[in-house]
Amino acid sequence: MLYFFMGSIVFGGLFYLYATHPRRMGKHAERKVAKILKRFDGFAVNINDVLIDDAGKAVQIDHIFISQYGIFVFETKQYAGKILGAEQDETWQQVLCAGRTKYKIINPITQNKQHIALLKKVVAQLNNVAIYGGVIFSHRAELAVSHKYPVMHIDELKPYLDRFKDKIFSEVDIALFKQAVETVCEDASVGTNNNHLQHDFCPECGAEISVRETLFLKETYVVCENDRCFYKENLLIN
Repeated sequence: MLYFFMGSIVFGGLFYLYATHPRRMGKHAERKVAKILKRFDGFAVNINDVLIDDAGKAVQIDHIFISQYGIFVFETKQYAGKILGAEQDETWQQVLCAGRTKYKIINPITQNKQHIALLKKVVAQLNNVAIYGGVIFSHRAELAVSHKYPVMHIDELKPYLDRFKDKIFSEVDIALFKQAVETVCEDASVGTNNNHLQHDFCPECGAEISVRETLFLKETYVVCENDRCFYKENLLIN
């Protein structure tokens, strides 16, 4: 009985570590967003988790949603804690442990806007097409952000999309846009891309990485989001 009890504790602990791995939780949030987009009313195409080459650097885009009501590019974040910032800020702040731990994170609005600009640059058919953006957080984040740009929790995504009432694209348009986008995209979920790992994921464990700055020493560095991984690299800013 004792061995069974101890074994249950060990198994439970291992399962918890597996289930709460940062990259797994991030992918879980992306899957929830993809599921909502898949159930969207009307004819639409959802392209998830792709890489686009930008001068030798692989850039990941979480969701490209092509519908009769418009084209949308969404960035999904799984940060926990309180998120502070404003749309024009270079970085935002993540507050954990009742305010005892604070980190700087890249402004995801800026990141999303850059993804849209890149998509327009590499897909000629989208040059003169309006593309709407949005940043989506999981329920683990408490948002305290000043913004006009769409920033929302996952459960706010469908109401946001429902606000678009006018059909501006035909099914033929959507098929042509999909084909054009897919010609420049690589599936990020297939295989390993070394350039992508260098820029977006931890090279040691594969979890997300972020740029942070210590509040006292003003040291800027790249750190792994997995609290069980010790990867850290100083970032030199000219």
